[in-house]
Amino acid sequence: MIICRPVLLLAAATAFAPAYAQSGAPKFVVTYNFADGNLRQLNDGMTINFPSVDVNATATAVIIIGNTGTAPGTITGVAINGDGFQLSGVPLLPQTVNAGQGLRFGITFTPPKSGSFSGSFRIDVADQSISGLLAGSTAHSNLSLSYLDPRTNNVIPLPNGATLQFPDTPAGTPSTVTLQVPNSGLGTGQITSIVLGDDVAGAFELVSLPILPVSVPPSLQLRFAVRFNAPQPQTAATTLSVNLDGQIVTINIAARATGSQFQFTYGSDGLPVSAGGTLRLPDTSISQTSSVTVTVLNAGTGNGQIGAISASGPGFTVSDLPLFPLILKPNQAQQFTVNFAPTQAGTLSGRLVVGNELILLSGNGIGPHLTYAYASSTGSTAVAEGGTVFLPPTPVGSAQKLDVTVSNDGTASATLASITVSGPAAVFVLQDVPALPFSLAPGNSVTFSILFTPSTTGGLTGTLRVNTASFTLSGTGSEPVALPAYQLTTSVATPQAGTQPTVSLALASAYPMTIQGTLALSFVSDVFTDDPAIQFASGGRTVKFTIPANSTQAMFNGVSAAMPLQTGTTAGTIVLTPAFALQGGFSITPPSPATLTIAVPRSAPQLLSGAITNQTLSTFTLTLTGYSTTRSLRQLDIEVTGQPGENISTGHLTLDVSSAASSWFQGSAAQQSGGTFQISIPFVLQNGSATDDLVHRLQALRVTATNETGASNSLVIPVT
Repeated sequence: MIICRPVLLLAAATAFAPAYAQSGAPKFVVTYNFADGNLRQLNDGMTINFPSVDVNATATAVIIIGNTGTAPGTITGVAINGDGFQLSGVPLLPQTVNAGQGLRFGITFTPPKSGSFSGSFRIDVADQSISGLLAGSTAHSNLSLSYLDPRTNNVIPLPNGATLQFPDTPAGTPSTVTLQVPNSGLGTGQITSIVLGDDVAGAFELVSLPILPVSVPPSLQLRFAVRFNAPQPQTAATTLSVNLDGQIVTINIAARATGSQFQFTYGSDGLPVSAGGTLRLPDTSISQTSSVTVTVLNAGTGNGQIGAISASGPGFTVSDLPLFPLILKPNQAQQFTVNFAPTQAGTLSGRLVVGNELILLSGNGIGPHLTYAYASSTGSTAVAEGGTVFLPPTPVGSAQKLDVTVSNDGTASATLASITVSGPAAVFVLQDVPALPFSLAPGNSVTFSILFTPSTTGGLTGTLRVNTASFTLSGTGSEPVALPAYQLTTSVATPQAGTQPTVSLALASAYPMTIQGTLALSFVSDVFTDDPAIQFASGGRTVKFTIPANSTQAMFNGVSAAMPLQTGTTAGTIVLTPAFALQGGFSITPPSPATLTIAVPRSAPQLLSGAITNQTLSTFTLTLTGYSTTRSLRQLDIEVTGQPGENISTGHLTLDVSSAASSWFQGSAAQQSGGTFQISIPFVLQNGSATDDLVHRLQALRVTATNETGASNSLVIPVT
């Protein structure tokens, strides 16, 4: 730090009143003073010695030129030279100074660097000159080296050749000692280098070091530090050299890294095991437990801390643990227990962690150990318990077989008590399962199969269980082979009402899988009324069929290649529509299936039968049955034929039955009868006595029915 104390210099004439004789002429007297205020006479040839100041600080000599004469005088010039010296407060010259007054200015000394400086001055007054020398130097610094004891925080001097002893430090833990260089002098000191010597262990380093060289002003100090950090217990030494104002101060540095060194033994015989080594536990049967005692000893030079003790791996645990954190002093030991309880057979591995030390664990589990694999066209794939068995993509209706192998890699026989699958019905089916329970010896394997028959497209899942082991079955049903073209045919090209043609269905080419289908019948009436009589001969309007795999012909109800159907007695259109599905119900029906259409035309009535009933001597009833596909009748024409020799006065009758027929066909009873009808006509014969058998004078009646389409067949009904 540079401290400046400026001095105010007055250039104006200052009253100066020493005693002098009244001579009538000027007389100049030159004096000077520094900050101490002591006035000094300045004569020609004298030297002004400035007090020592720090670099860039200022010392000022105040020069006073007094006129002690009785008349004014002139100061004609003031000049100085020399590095570090400057004039200050000098007025514009020449300058007249009256008697009894004076002129004041300053000469300042500001050293730009450390060292001694010289110069000269000259003052011209009236008819004389006063000259002399200027001398100044910088103040001296006083740099020393010391350190702060980290244990007591005391400041300990470090003269040349001294030793700085670090406190014992745990290995792997950094320790830092702060050094300081104070300046107790009046001048700024320079530190040009701070260097560590050879460090074989590489354990020392300088920290908080400034950029060198560095200046240390008076009353201030430089601080830096030396850090010691050794990864392992050891002793280390080096030197530190510091250049203080050109003087080399060298000290010795010594340190010791202390630490624990853990040694491990186990079992009753105290078998040694090193960190990173393997601790082998006794062979142990599944569901049994073996234990060994482990001893950890601190054979190092410092306290050792163990934050935790843990074991990992199948069947490995620790017990009898102390409280943590555990501090072991040198030569102190601690015991704990490692347990091995295998849950599966074979060699099992684990890890024992004691603080920061790792020991491998190994043990043999005695018992069966089952592994699983499945084989497909892509090869064999191992699968763990809880894993997924992937079945190959399979077209719906087709089947793929997957072999599953169970192997015993353990050291004892295993019993397979159950093997089951579950999932959508008939999608996953077991095959070739051995007789259970099955004993599987060590080193042996057994294979069974899963038949995958997807019932629909997309993902399908199920579950395979072998004893208590469970696996997910995952398969994908792909689109089946497209249905080939097919044809529906009838035994009669244009079947009529009231007939029973047969229907057949055949594929254009064989299909590789069995087809289970349904043929549905629908009827569109032309006369706004359904006809329940229109159905398959087996009953109902649907019939099932089967097309065996690799064949073309549909078999109805599993027995016949042709299915009869009744065309009924009502005009309209019969439509036959097939639906095709694979076993399991997956539909392969085309989006717009081809159909078979059978037209029941509008036609003249058909008379099917007639009879003479309810006979007396003079009365009888004519009963007629038939059908009209238009569900209408207009009239009946009846021609009566008498016995030979009988003369019938009324031999031809025409009856209007339209109204009666309309009432019948629109009635509820006729809704289940289609176009069929039954007509009863009572007859009364006259012109005979009460004992005459008039009925049997008749031989027969010929009847014809008519609707809007035409006349029916003639039906002759004899009178018997």
